[in-house]
Amino acid sequence: MNKAISVQEGLLFADRYTLVRQLGEGGFSVVWLATDTITNLDVAIKIWAPGQGMDQNGLNDFCNELAIVYNLNHSNLLKPQYVDNWHSMPYLTMMYCSNGSCLNRIGKMTEDELRHFLRDVSGGLAFLHQHGIIHQDIKPDNILIDDNGQYLITDFGISSHARNTLRKSMVVQAQHLNSTGTISYMGPERFSDQPEPVMASDIWSLGATAFELIEGIPPFPPMLGGNMQRNGADIPKINQPVSSDLKKLVHDMLLANPNKRPTAEEIFKRVSNPGPVPNPNKKKWYISVTAVALVVGLAIVGAFYFTNDEDTLIRDFEQHLVAADIDHISRLQDAYTSYYELVKQKGKEKVSIQRKEIIVKSNELYATAQEQYYKAPQSSPEEKKYRLKMDSIEHIMNSLQKIK
Repeated sequence: MNKAISVQEGLLFADRYTLVRQLGEGGFSVVWLATDTITNLDVAIKIWAPGQGMDQNGLNDFCNELAIVYNLNHSNLLKPQYVDNWHSMPYLTMMYCSNGSCLNRIGKMTEDELRHFLRDVSGGLAFLHQHGIIHQDIKPDNILIDDNGQYLITDFGISSHARNTLRKSMVVQAQHLNSTGTISYMGPERFSDQPEPVMASDIWSLGATAFELIEGIPPFPPMLGGNMQRNGADIPKINQPVSSDLKKLVHDMLLANPNKRPTAEEIFKRVSNPGPVPNPNKKKWYISVTAVALVVGLAIVGAFYFTNDEDTLIRDFEQHLVAADIDHISRLQDAYTSYYELVKQKGKEKVSIQRKEIIVKSNELYATAQEQYYKAPQSSPEEKKYRLKMDSIEHIMNSLQKIK
């Protein structure tokens, strides 16, 4: 076991990341803003068992769980960029979101923003639930806002088993390390004689978060949460001027019976269709400009490489990527094949631009396929078609992560 190291401002963590300031803290972990001394970029770094470390058995077990998180790809999940451990402290590095979390937006959101929030978060939750992952701690400060105004779920994928591993294997034990959630956002079933979270527990937490974003306070007092509802308290009414269907949706998410709450997919459908999407004209304009910029950018890159007859693989890659759309997913697979050949010939570092391009395109197509999947009637051929498209894109995204 390595000697414990105090995690504090100015520390050169993992001999690479200079810790700038602490962004958040939980029972098992801390999140820091750090500067990557190699790239000189700001990153967020999440450190488990800070200053204490874990024993070797626990460390191996916990890092196996982190590997599952690392391979998850969705446009509304804050994806880890790197996983490792240093002095027996597991850590993840992630993109730093300078806009902060939804904690800064409590009581300030318009209805369009609230629908956008619910659409993004329910889409990310649906993806996690499809992979058998329960978040366990949905709350405003675990939803970050990226530079494009999209909402990203963070702090996901650490199971109850992993938390128990942390609890048992941390070198220094602490009595407060017993929570698998934040009380204000824990549903009534979490206070029963079988408190293990279920997928519907994430839905209650999302409902409590939405309620707080609207009203400015959680639905129940902070130290009581859903336990107050379990003891007979009614769901409080929303008094702010939002539409009746949005009020009804939040109410349904907060139902005491987990089986009566909507699923993440159903929430996505209810806020996407027929409910309004925030600033639709602006959204279409943004998507159009993004698409045009991508095509023009790829064309410029392609024009540069066309001058070199030896780089036909790069030319093929760019052509396939431009042609890939929701109706031509096979062209995305063709682009991946060209990228894979490029990696074998040139090495991963020399084709980092192509890697970023295919990741961006894959995320865009996955989001489009997911939206159409949720809009399609249940068990219809359309639903099946878009489910298959999502599976194909997900396979490509996972294959990208495995390329060394």
